Amino acid sequence: MFYVQTHLGHILKPGDQALGYDVYGENVNDNEMEKYRLSVKNGLPEAILIKKCYDEQRERKQRKTRTWKIKSLPMEMDESRGGRGGDPDKMIIN
Repeated sequence: MFYVQTHLGHILKPGDQALGYDVYGENVNDNEMEKYRLSVKNGLPEAILIKKCYDEQRERKQRKTRTWKIKSLPMEMDESRGGRGGDPDKMIIN
């Protein structure tokens, strides 16, 4: 069980994976950090979570492949050009 601090409380759910920093195993030789560590009420958190990891959700979506169905529209003849293409000399190019 770890004491963790994060700003992702509204996003994370039990069982989710997250990326963050391990503060518990850090090696800091700084007097100011030691003063801060002693002044904080509950001490420093053992981990600081930064970002939720969405790998599992991405894999689930990739496994579920969508079956594509190609639909076609019936061809309409353009009577003003005399059928399919008409006379190339009378074609209007926009």
